[in-house]
Amino acid sequence: MRAVFTAAIRRSRVSVPLEYTERSMIAQKGLQMSLILFRNFSEQGLQYARSIAILLALVAAVFGHTAAVSMTPAADSTVSAPANVTIKFSGALEPKFSTITVTNAEGHVVNKEASAVGSDHKVMTVPLPSLPAGVYTVHWVGVSTDTHRSQGDYKFTVE
Repeated sequence: MRAVFTAAIRRSRVSVPLEYTERSMIAQKGLQMSLILFRNFSEQGLQYARSIAILLALVAAVFGHTAAVSMTPAADSTVSAPANVTIKFSGALEPKFSTITVTNAEGHVVNKEASAVGSDHKVMTVPLPSLPAGVYTVHWVGVSTDTHRSQGDYKFTVE
């Protein structure tokens, strides 16, 4: 089916990046179903299939924002004092606008250094001082290179 999808995009003379995120896979499945329905139709059916392909590709691009994929320490985990907090993202981040802040139970920021985005632009890390036992909250902001902002919070416990 991927060949049908690729061939339809090539025939329509539209350049669409094929990212394999969950949402773009849903869009690809929808396109595959549309192409099956209109494969044997006239030129009008082909035009309709092209229109659907373009629409689904645009929808996948809109919803394909960068999201947190994994976190270390993990959310709701209990760990010995970690040396840093690391978050991996599904897409490239804009380093100037992406941050991680770690606070203690009283709400005070415990990280002394700023967070940094790695050379692949998909991993953000903040070093931590030696943390005493307690509950800590990680607040992260990830701004993707397409300028869409995502953010989140999670807690972990140091024993």
